[in-house]
Amino acid sequence: MSVFAEQLKTLRKKNSLTQKELAEKVGVKQNSYANWENGNREPNIEMLVRIADYFDVSLDYLLGGKMKNITEEFSLCLKKLRMKRKLSQKQIAEELKISQQQYSKWEGGIITPNAETLVRLADYFDVSVDYLLGRKIERN
Repeated sequence: MSVFAEQLKTLRKKNSLTQKELAEKVGVKQNSYANWENGNREPNIEMLVRIADYFDVSLDYLLGGKMKNITEEFSLCLKKLRMKRKLSQKQIAEELKISQQQYSKWEGGIITPNAETLVRLADYFDVSVDYLLGRKIERN
């Protein structure tokens, strides 16, 4: 199975969607969608962009590029920092004035925040941005 097919299936399941529901949301027939998820075919660039936009992920993430490793490191670090402080996702989301759903996507490795928000998170947890992204072992 291709990396794209795996990413697509993972995103669909994380969002509790059936193949039919997701196919309808991106405007394709269910059998076309099933071929993508099974790795038999791949969508054209227009469809890739629609899928990435729908899930609010980068094309790089969707296609399994290097962003995947950064996203994984970030999500693991974020969860570890939250658990260490014994906070809920909701508590942190409220402090940062974002939705819990948004925070959950970061911690779930679905998306990463923009640069400004990374700095806010680093300040909130009193760590460096490099630490959040798994580039440094030291917290500061």
